[in-house]
Amino acid sequence: SGVYSLAINTGNVFLAGSNETIWQLMSVSTTVNTWEGNIFNPAAGAIPSYILASGQLNAFTSSDLRKSNWIKSVTVAGTTYHHPNKYKVKTSTTISEHTVVIRLAELYLIRAEAAAQQGKIVSAQDDLNNVRSRAGLANISAADQSTLLTAVEAERRAELCFEWGHRWVDLKRTGRINAMLAYKPSWQPTDALYPIPEAEIQRNSSLTQNPGY
Repeated sequence: SGVYSLAINTGNVFLAGSNETIWQLMSVSTTVNTWEGNIFNPAAGAIPSYILASGQLNAFTSSDLRKSNWIKSVTVAGTTYHHPNKYKVKTSTTISEHTVVIRLAELYLIRAEAAAQQGKIVSAQDDLNNVRSRAGLANISAADQSTLLTAVEAERRAELCFEWGHRWVDLKRTGRINAMLAYKPSWQPTDALYPIPEAEIQRNSSLTQNPGY
């Protein structure tokens, strides 16, 4: 329809009224633009509440514009901490950002994965390259189904980081969560499951609790 388009500048993706946004939520607070911005951005001189793991930080190349626009660092007592900065505003009475639920870049990545699953190599490459180009990256070189699907996963990790737990769901639905999280000392396969609320089990005798709970 031409209604939506990728924001040219990655720093503008999460602004209210962005042409990339398909569904966004306006804050009901008079001082908080988004709760993501409020929680992820630390107060002056404070250590961030949420610090990037090295794996996520290294998922971006140095030339990736998403790294420079969506990640910020602060130094406290000589130690540098990196934190999410997709939403720039911690508190303000001027509302310039809305919480983004669905945006065009995600749809490109969904379609790229679907095309790769169907063996439509060129179509998958085109959709991936739309997202990569906006990030200042070269076109993808993956030219077969397996490497394309791996490339889509990597691109989703970079493009959708800090949004709605996409990485967690991606690892679960592709059956790779145990392999990817086995480095955690306390990780066990049942950690990928959520507990079923006890009240629901009591209402339905056919339900049994998930393993590990």
